Amino acid sequence: MEIDKSENPRERPFSESQWLELDRCIQVNDYLKRVAQFLGETERDLGAWKWVVIAIHGALYDLAILGCSGPNPKHLTSKKGMLIPFFKALRLCRSKSHAQFTQAKSHLVLSEEEEWSLEVLKNELRNPLEHFSASGWSIEVSGMPEIVDCCLSICQKLAEKVIPEYEITELERQEILHAVLGIRQRLN
Repeated sequence: MEIDKSENPRERPFSESQWLELDRCIQVNDYLKRVAQFLGETERDLGAWKWVVIAIHGALYDLAILGCSGPNPKHLTSKKGMLIPFFKALRLCRSKSHAQFTQAKSHLVLSEEEEWSLEVLKNELRNPLEHFSASGWSIEVSGMPEIVDCCLSICQKLAEKVIPEYEITELERQEILHAVLGIRQRLN
């Protein structure tokens, strides 16, 4: 049975053989779609913040991997095939020499507020959510919109300046930027 590749692979009707097709751009756009979706639910469901945190982290991580991969992405995995950690990917994106290696327009430059937001997102929010222990835990959500906005600003910088042209098409870049800017407008 031949499948029409022009359709969105996630919207095809059920058939005997189905495949979920993924790549980093599909992943980034899906994460951003989930950020927007769960942000819309936070006023009536504070638990939606958990999914916002997980989704924005996923978008940032995939964008950072796209930004630091270079022409030979073997340096992004360990001998065991594990992807480099989140902060290592961001460190590579921030390196001027690595930006030259990947032929990026620019290296990633972060403000102090963006650096702080990344630390909070990863170490105080995402990691405890993903590796939840048996004890109880509370999250103050009043500062979450500012943290998410800073993280979206980083997503925007990665998409605009850091991800090399050979990694994503201009259409893919514009889709990512459109999603990021749309979410940022809703936040502000």
